[in-house]
Amino acid sequence: MSVEKTGKIWDDIDDAIVGAICLVLGWASASLGHEWFHSMIAITLGYTVSLGEVTLTTGSMFVHGEMTSIDTMFVAAAGSIGLVLIGLMLIYSCNSKMMHMIGVVFLCRAWIDALPLCDLDGAIVSQSACNVLGIGGYFLAWIFVISEILISGGAIAHTIKSGAG
Repeated sequence: MSVEKTGKIWDDIDDAIVGAICLVLGWASASLGHEWFHSMIAITLGYTVSLGEVTLTTGSMFVHGEMTSIDTMFVAAAGSIGLVLIGLMLIYSCNSKMMHMIGVVFLCRAWIDALPLCDLDGAIVSQSACNVLGIGGYFLAWIFVISEILISGGAIAHTIKSGAG
């Protein structure tokens, strides 16, 4: 990075601070919202839930009772679907650049967690879908993530182009 560009950052330090606040508040809100969406779907399906440890980067929600594969898939997918909906709402219905940036954070948090890898919710969706659909469940999980990425990417492009102030 050139000295000129570094100097420009220091000239706009208030923007950098606002961006950092949006990132931290957005990520923390997204983590809590993510667990809330899981809980609401589980409760709607008739299960009892309890909240485990919630940190800035992650959370855990426990569903009590024996869940079917379909119910597990719905509860696991609910977190990222909810974040996509809230992220889109923040981007398309608010005129504030800060709200747009928080919406972008929600969208990023959503698709990362939807990846069918490791112990992310996407892996739970994939495993549950495979129990019901066989190998097609794995493809369904990847289609789910790719759809989230395309929807989120379009909203992020809108945010970049709009330059709302």
